[in-house]
Amino acid sequence: MIDMEKRLEKIKEDKESFWAKYRRPFGLSMEKMEENKWLLIVLGLSVVFLLTFLLIPGGIFSAPRLAAGDVAQRDIKAPVDLIVKDEATIRRKQQAAEERVFSVYDLDSNAISQIEAKIASAFEEMRAAVKGYKNGEITAEAFQSQEKAFIEKMGIPVSSATLKTLLSVNYNKDIQEKIVKILSTVMGRGIIADRYLLEADKEKGIITRTINENREGHVKNLSEILDVKEANKQMLSLTASFFPSTNRAVQNAAAEICTKMLGPNLVFNKNETEARKKEAVINIKPLFYKIKKGDTILRNGQRVAEEHIAILGEISKYQGRGYILQVFLGIAFLASIIIYTFYRDIMRYKRYLPFDLSKFLLISILIVGNVAITKLSYFLFGSFAERYEFIDNTDFIFAIPVVIGPMLAAILFDIHIAIVFSFINSLLIGMAIKEEPLIILFSFIGGIVAAFSVIQCKKRSALQRAGLFVGLINILMIIAINLYNARVFTIKGPLDIAFGLSGGFIASTMVSGLLSLLESSFKITTNFKLLELLDLNQPILRQLFVVAPGTYHHSMVVSTLTESAAEAIKVNPLLARVAAYYHDIGKITKPEYFIENQMTGANRHDNLAPSMSS
Repeated sequence: MIDMEKRLEKIKEDKESFWAKYRRPFGLSMEKMEENKWLLIVLGLSVVFLLTFLLIPGGIFSAPRLAAGDVAQRDIKAPVDLIVKDEATIRRKQQAAEERVFSVYDLDSNAISQIEAKIASAFEEMRAAVKGYKNGEITAEAFQSQEKAFIEKMGIPVSSATLKTLLSVNYNKDIQEKIVKILSTVMGRGIIADRYLLEADKEKGIITRTINENREGHVKNLSEILDVKEANKQMLSLTASFFPSTNRAVQNAAAEICTKMLGPNLVFNKNETEARKKEAVINIKPLFYKIKKGDTILRNGQRVAEEHIAILGEISKYQGRGYILQVFLGIAFLASIIIYTFYRDIMRYKRYLPFDLSKFLLISILIVGNVAITKLSYFLFGSFAERYEFIDNTDFIFAIPVVIGPMLAAILFDIHIAIVFSFINSLLIGMAIKEEPLIILFSFIGGIVAAFSVIQCKKRSALQRAGLFVGLINILMIIAINLYNARVFTIKGPLDIAFGLSGGFIASTMVSGLLSLLESSFKITTNFKLLELLDLNQPILRQLFVVAPGTYHHSMVVSTLTESAAEAIKVNPLLARVAAYYHDIGKITKPEYFIENQMTGANRHDNLAPSMSS
């Protein structure tokens, strides 16, 4: 029982000593640590929000309202996979279906029989009237009235010459039958008012539909159909053949009656034709095509065509369905997982960092800044690539300086944080750049190489050599990726290599510019800063040399010893040497009180009380 109490007491002491261990360097109380925890949560949420905003695909916040003929003011890409109704193709198919529909003409089959009955009745009555008139049974006035009735029954104006000729032959039944036969022959082919009406259908023909008989036929050769002028010519020809030229008066009388009774019996049926066209259009099934997420719909400066309108309409529909909220939440969730994974790694291997908010803020800036630089570079390089048709999005992405963050993490922190940073950075880059799936591997390998390239750099000029090395590794990665994509021996291969090499130099140049700013802003001493402090021309060292030469010499000797010791135990020799240079810098204020600076042999401590001397 006593042993158990001792063990519990020891655990409590160990716990308190653990927190004390991490509070002491930063002077943190438990209340302060609790405050830091909430500040870390706020910082983490801010990082997640900024990453979400940066990683949201462009163009999903508002579908541009464009009409056909407008010019796009920016690149427009599909934010999601789209199923688009192919309106243009449907219209073409509908138009083709309409054009395949034959025009419908109604053929009046009753017209000939009606004319035959009319002529037969009129001639029969006139034959009886002529017989009565010649027998004296009908007066001249009554006969004239009968002739008027004949004209009315025929339904056409008849000249007095024709009436006289018909009277002279007693309205002969043979003449009557020949007239009917001529009209039947000509009208049987179909007569249209004007051949111009058939002009649009001369290639495919028409449909003739016989009224009241529910039958129709296709007339391909439209020359078989006569217009009124052609019908008159044929009728005159038939009249000449049916009536001998010796009796010209009868021939002329028959020609007059045929000409005046002849009329169009083939009429265009607009309603039926339109109905058939509408049915053909309805029978065309809708067509759809798929647009992959990230496909370019319109480029900056491109004129909007009809087919683009349907795609832009689909984008608007998705935006109306809460798509933006879904994307925002999805990216935020993924970013939260990635950032929390990084945080757990830091808590496991770098427990002191959460208590130093400035360091955590710096890591956050590196994460968000690297993604921001990537997105900005993507936009700038994309604008450049639009000027050249042979450059596409999968080429210039290799020039984007995705390794800036890992390089800075290695210099400002250590290799462990740089490696983990490279991992999470590659995931974020993969979310930002979707044109090349292997960009995640390209970014991760490049980040690891960049971190190891700068970890031992002792001069700022060495950053350019690191950039060259990163560029060479980029080339190897690009060759591997192009082999995988089977395009290494195309024009894309050398182009990608050039972009990859430039990506290393761009990254090292930007790191060189950002490093000094971050060093001074967050008061971080890097190897580059240590090298600057080793410069013996530093004002404080020159003052030490003049005021306290003994201390100066002592510091130089100690620096040599500590540097050798640091190299032996595998710690930073630069830091050890700098510490030795400046460890006695406080002796500048009263150098004569220290033995190494007492050149005359007099020791001022001899005249001081022990309390003052110490």
